[in-house]
Amino acid sequence: MLRRCIRSKSNCWKGDDNVFFEIYDDNLTLLTGGQECKNLLYENEVLYIKLRYTGSSFVSTIPFTITVMGFMPMSGYEELYEEERWNDGEEGLIQSTTNCYAYALNLQRCPTDGVAFPLPNSAEQHCLQPGDLYRYIVDDSWDTGYNLDADTLAIVDNSSVDNNIAIDGFFEEIGQYDVAPSGTYKVALVIDQGLDYHWYRQNLDGMWSHKLGTDPITNLDPLGDPIYDPLYAERYYTYGGNYTLFIGYFAVEAKEGGMYSPSEALAQQSSPSIPLFKRDEQNPAKSLSQIEFIEKGMGIGEIRGQIGLPQQIVGSGIIMDSYLLENGDKLIISYGSMRSVVAKAFIVTPQGERTFIIE
Repeated sequence: MLRRCIRSKSNCWKGDDNVFFEIYDDNLTLLTGGQECKNLLYENEVLYIKLRYTGSSFVSTIPFTITVMGFMPMSGYEELYEEERWNDGEEGLIQSTTNCYAYALNLQRCPTDGVAFPLPNSAEQHCLQPGDLYRYIVDDSWDTGYNLDADTLAIVDNSSVDNNIAIDGFFEEIGQYDVAPSGTYKVALVIDQGLDYHWYRQNLDGMWSHKLGTDPITNLDPLGDPIYDPLYAERYYTYGGNYTLFIGYFAVEAKEGGMYSPSEALAQQSSPSIPLFKRDEQNPAKSLSQIEFIEKGMGIGEIRGQIGLPQQIVGSGIIMDSYLLENGDKLIISYGSMRSVVAKAFIVTPQGERTFIIE
């Protein structure tokens, strides 16, 4: 609750009936108090909050720093935030074949020839990866695989060749408060070290939005807060990634031909070639003994042949299979950026605690 107050600098947080708080400056002078968070414009000052819970004698004074959030500079070439053009359902043509990288680039298909995702020469159920466009358009021998344990900047390098060479676009690192060059808009990259990556993009309303894997696009973080700046947004997803490593901001260009028109998207909704990333919930929960056979390097077909299709797809850039376990935990299997063989696997509790069984 406090986090919401700090981030939005407005009266967005209202205390429960049994909570009362007061905010003081460093001289213990009362700045504001009550059950409604008032506007606070104290940039980078150490302040103190005192909480009193009705029916309890507990009182605490906690130092914290307020960061005033506002809209980041814009170029005027940002794209609209349009849920209706992206969120066509988990088995829809667009939602099921695009991820955070495709959304950041405003691509629902290859912009040079209109070929649908996944691109030819890609693995089955393979969302667009940095470097895929270069391999498809320029050099089919290009290796788009990368190891997030060893080289986090490989994603940046591959994104550069995709945009600057393959589709004759623009991709360049940019400062947090710099205005993107004419014709471009700002995106941001974060990483869950060794496991996954995630992109955000700034939209025409000044806010930021994103797309977790094959999930719908959203302009909220996992706490339900609007995103003014990805650097300060919550980036922890219980059954997905924990994107603690902030790489930076980049300016990109939206290329013509990369989006389906409404009529084109509608015409392909009944296509049997649409890859199904998610399935119904009928696959029973697994016991620990049923997953003991899983080893690093095993193929996705072999795994699914023994324990069936996953109940859910998680992750963002690198999508992962999620299986429910009998004890209520979930098994998450990553097949790497190429969606081919087991790269990592871990068990996550409902509280978000991870235990890696394959690293």
